[in-house]
Amino acid sequence: MNGSDVLIYVQVDGNYVVVGSQRNATVNKNTATYDVSSKDTDDELVEPGRRSSTLDMDAVYVPSDTAYLELDAAYKASSPVYLEIQENLVTTETATAYIESFTKNFPDQDASTFSMTFHITGGWEEAGS
Repeated sequence: MNGSDVLIYVQVDGNYVVVGSQRNATVNKNTATYDVSSKDTDDELVEPGRRSSTLDMDAVYVPSDTAYLELDAAYKASSPVYLEIQENLVTTETATAYIESFTKNFPDQDASTFSMTFHITGGWEEAGS
């Protein structure tokens, strides 16, 4: 599958709208572990703990883009955002998230971009579940 077949959408007024001019998106899913080792072994023994996830995304800066305006407002208000991942126009996962970082980049003689890191709260939900 080509990366351009996967797009990030954000909920605006109850409908999911694609974040315009996307360039990259990375979903990070992690499981913390905790040490359950004892004195009778030299080897570390671990158990799985809490899962966490973030989504990193960057796009060309289009200040009039509907999804961008929603994300900018959510960042300013520290409000949750509702995300959707689509592959070939089919929803695969949804999540509620908070914007953890928001960077705007305005280089000379190159496209202006923005990037965001979303911290997922409550995990990803598979579509249709």
